[in-house]
Amino acid sequence: DPPLAAPFMLPACAVTPPAGGAPNLREPSRSTAALTPGDYGHVSFGSESTVTFAEGEYHFRSLSFGSKTEIEILGPIDLHVVEGVQFASRVEQQVAGGVQPNQILYRLGGRGLDSASDTVLYGTFCAPSSTIALGSDSELWGGAIGKDVKFGSNVLFLADPAPVQ
Repeated sequence: DPPLAAPFMLPACAVTPPAGGAPNLREPSRSTAALTPGDYGHVSFGSESTVTFAEGEYHFRSLSFGSKTEIEILGPIDLHVVEGVQFASRVEQQVAGGVQPNQILYRLGGRGLDSASDTVLYGTFCAPSSTIALGSDSELWGGAIGKDVKFGSNVLFLADPAPVQ
């Protein structure tokens, strides 16, 4: 019999809301946006957009990405999203040189993670009171911690969860 693995320790998943008066951001389809760490209200990006996240800590009321959006992550990030995050179909994240999936942490409340089919995501999605749902033919490089975790058919999941904090 193989020895039992050491118990897995969960990262801290508490969501810190954005400061009062944090601005909302609604970008149309085919837009380009570069976000910097800080506080945001409801944030959405239309389809076929390009979004860049600089290294740091972010606080959102809600966060959504339209279909065929490309997301570039330039460094370790910690995203707090009170109402959850939504990825439409064919959203693809890319990480800059040297950034590892375990350096990307989504702390989610509300709906948790709702991701449509054919998405490529990196990071640990931590929603202990919500659902983590990943659509068919998608990839997740990182971790999924939720009250319910649902993967569609043909999902590629490679575990590299965020460390305990």
